[in-house]
Formats: sequence, C-alpha cells, structure tokens
Amino acid sequence: MSRAEIVNKYQITDPNLFFVYKAVDASNYDDWYLLYLYSVLENGQKFFINIIEYNIFFDIKLKDPSLLNLYLEEFNDYESYDIINKQPFDSIEKFNFLRIYFSNHQKHRKALQTFKDKVEHLNKKLQKIYDLKKTKKKIM
Repeated sequence: MSRAEIVNKYQITDPNLFFVYKAVDASNYDDWYLLYLYSVLENGQKFFINIIEYNIFFDIKLKDPSLLNLYLEEFNDYESYDIINKQPFDSIEKFNFLRIYFSNHQKHRKALQTFKDKVEHLNKKLQKIYDLKKTKKKIM
C-alpha cells in the first residue's frame, strides 16, 4: 500500500501530517514479509498498519545516481532492481530510491543486515574523526 493509498483509506486531510514513527519488519516467511507501521495522525491519534508485501525488497535513498553501481556491488545476491521516485513516510518531499528485489526473505534479511553493519561501522569511524578533531581543538 502506498502512502497515497493510506492517506485516502484513513481520510487524512493533509497527507504531510501523517507520520510513521516506527516500522518493524515482523516476518520470517520465504515468499513475502509483513511490515508493521506505527503511525500518528494529525489529531494525535496513534494507530498501526499491517502491510503484507509479496515483492521482497528494500529501498535505499539514492542521493547521487552516479553511485548506483557501487550500491549494487554491495549486494551480490539480489534478483533485480529499479529506480523509483517516491515520498517516504517520514517526509513531505519525493526522492529517488534504489529498490533492490530479492528472491526470498532470507536473502533480503542477510543483505539488509550487511548494509546496517556497514553503516554502523562507518558511523563509528566518523565518530572517531569527530573525537580527534575535538581533542585537537582542546590542545590548541
């Protein structure tokens, strides 16, 4: 279900006031997965939506299209991919995304975990750089 379909189904008057504050991948199925979206409406009412997705994929915001091949090299077990332009649940703007499809849920989870591990590793390296800069400023 797209953001627009959710906005229409729940009769949200301003689609930019619909906010997803948590998304949980909640399945271990081979051919599909279940995603829980925890949301808040413009009036403060909280609700959640179960989305069953038969296409097994995940999206990565594509800030620089010239990096497409580098992203794809990171995921050697994908089935196919698309470039899409969509409004994410947590934004009022549309962005380009790399949507990577997988043949089963296990490959999807493994690739997603690999990606999360790399992001965590890079964040730790970045934090070390910030810490070094702070230390140098204190010394001077």
